[in-house]
Amino acid sequence: YEHAMAGADEAAFWSPTNNSIPGLGLFNYGLTQPMPTGQIFGDLAMDFQGEVLEVKDGSMRAAAARNKDGVVVVYVTGMDQPATTVTLQLGDVKIDRVISSELWEPGDINNPEKPLSMVKTENPAFINMGKRISFNVNENSGFSIYKIKFSLK
Repeated sequence: YEHAMAGADEAAFWSPTNNSIPGLGLFNYGLTQPMPTGQIFGDLAMDFQGEVLEVKDGSMRAAAARNKDGVVVVYVTGMDQPATTVTLQLGDVKIDRVISSELWEPGDINNPEKPLSMVKTENPAFINMGKRISFNVNENSGFSIYKIKFSLK
């Protein structure tokens, strides 16, 4: 997010595997399974494009971009917060429609540091209130990522 705000349009990550810290690289040692960093980088490469939007928050971490077709994509990481309801407030603009929502959680909910791919749940619950969207993060684990895509009126 910080690199995108600075105007970067390319990135590199080294090393692709990391045997000293399992799960930190992009792939497992045999290059057969993407690790969480690789999954998120791949997803960002597909959807986090266009104009990067400023995000102000208190205890949560979020990144947002508006694509050339006007679709806004927001990633909110639960960080180390306990189960929390997050409300995105959009200022003076209204949401036309929510296109999709996804919840990314550790491959082992009981041991989120285990080097496994994250599990993606399509269409987790959210509440659309016109200029605000609310959803829950970290309900099932100590770390989750909520992704939501919507268009504005």
